[in-house]
Amino acid sequence: MANISSANGTITLKGNWTQKAIDAFIPVLDSWEFYGEYGIQSYYSELSLKNKTTDFYGCGRWSFSGTLGSFDDWTRDWIKTNPDESHPLTAEQYDEFLKIMSDKKLKIEITFEDDEEGVGFRLKETGVFTSDGEKLYYETISCEEVEDTWETLGCETFDAAVDFFAQFVVNPNKKELQKWVKEFVLPNDCYNYVEIGEEIYDFLEDNFFDVPFVDYRSSMCDFKSRFQIDTDSYWSSMEDFASSTYGWDNFDEKFELDYLGSDEEFDEWYDILCNGEDEFDELPDYPTEEITSLDFKGKRFVLTGDFQNIKDSRDDIKQLIESKGGKCTAAISGKTNYLVIGDFGNAGESKIKKALAEKEKRDDIKIISEYDMFKFV
Repeated sequence: MANISSANGTITLKGNWTQKAIDAFIPVLDSWEFYGEYGIQSYYSELSLKNKTTDFYGCGRWSFSGTLGSFDDWTRDWIKTNPDESHPLTAEQYDEFLKIMSDKKLKIEITFEDDEEGVGFRLKETGVFTSDGEKLYYETISCEEVEDTWETLGCETFDAAVDFFAQFVVNPNKKELQKWVKEFVLPNDCYNYVEIGEEIYDFLEDNFFDVPFVDYRSSMCDFKSRFQIDTDSYWSSMEDFASSTYGWDNFDEKFELDYLGSDEEFDEWYDILCNGEDEFDELPDYPTEEITSLDFKGKRFVLTGDFQNIKDSRDDIKQLIESKGGKCTAAISGKTNYLVIGDFGNAGESKIKKALAEKEKRDDIKIISEYDMFKFV
């Protein structure tokens, strides 16, 4: 029996689609259920001129990409063997749709992640359907393996993995265990579904037959050396599974314990994992320059972006600059001395371009950050 792959993704209509073309496509899309395990099992919003993208769920035989390559043959076979009132597609309708696609050079873009059962990895692929007027063709545009990370899986999954390994330890130091899981355990969302205390061998066999659950045999040795194993736990099942599945043995071998990083480093990582990056941590790389002095008197300033040193409005900063003898203007000119970019980003691209153009003409204009300006206030 062939493996079944599960795909989730989007269908997007590319090109100059008309309502007539969309109306011709809908019964074809409906037919792609193929009355079986394979095909587009469901899509979640109606396509229209205003909405040319819909999410979908599908299943493939071995791989969803390979299944898409069979859609033309399967559609024609479906028309012959499975017509019904719910999916009233005829050969004439399908031929007309293929002709419309060809005449207007229309494309149907499919982007999806494919989880191939029994293979142990996921693929992310983008491809397109095109037509020569007589047949539908699928071509892969890009395809790459998707690797899970704790960052992509999230805080809840990481915590579940920590709880899973905690069951094997007597009075575990939670922070140390968290750091160990981060360092050695391969990210997998299966920990969200394990029942602590269940038969461990069955859980591992269901989820890790094709890929290890930790980096290496030495990782399990490190675990036994670092933590006090609860002899009443299922740890022996962990060893049995690793031995029979991966050929690992001798988990009592001693290695120098790896350094897991400081608590402060972990706390920072864990906070980002649970709460996300501060939106101001990844600002664009603005072309600012450091300054060692700043004389406000007689200088012209232009402000752009979002400022953190604002009490009520940007006028507060303008008033401060003017109180120091400077002048604020709204636009870059040949007389501008400083373009000040707010530390919270969102700077105006046109102002930066004009300032850079001025810098090519003269040396007395600088692009500085809000932080650098306020060092001299």
